[in-house]
Amino acid sequence: MRNKMVDEAVKRMSILGLFDLARAGRESIIQMFKEEGKVFVSKPGMGNRVGVLHPLNVAEQKLVDEFEAQYGALVYHVIRNCYDFGVCYSFLYVSKDEDDWNMDRNDIQDMKNGFGAGNPMAYVINVGYVPESATELSGDGEFKQIMVLNGSGGIVRKG
Repeated sequence: MRNKMVDEAVKRMSILGLFDLARAGRESIIQMFKEEGKVFVSKPGMGNRVGVLHPLNVAEQKLVDEFEAQYGALVYHVIRNCYDFGVCYSFLYVSKDEDDWNMDRNDIQDMKNGFGAGNPMAYVINVGYVPESATELSGDGEFKQIMVLNGSGGIVRKG
């Protein structure tokens, strides 16, 4: 089942237009995900117009691992945003329920069709006011649909 989930995640990563680092002479993040399970986080830059890609740090990876264990899902990308009410991580994931996959893929298809925005289902967790260097993260989360835009390589969450 995990292999099928990885294949589905790769399809979604391609639709979302995640930057192919291979074009820049480095290994593709999609390839690293497929071969090593490596997940990246998009962090906003240039006034939230650009999604800058970073590997997950240890605390972020632990949050992802806990989510995957609890829900049987596979996280393929993370978006980090700072708001007035705290830092939120949005996990883009493939659920264990294959019946949801076509609908979930369709929710982001507009990005590939040139309409700019996608609306994937995500698990959003608010970890409070913590610095990027925090070694422990925890908080309350919820499943919700979010709006994302391709942000020059990574993904930018709007709203």
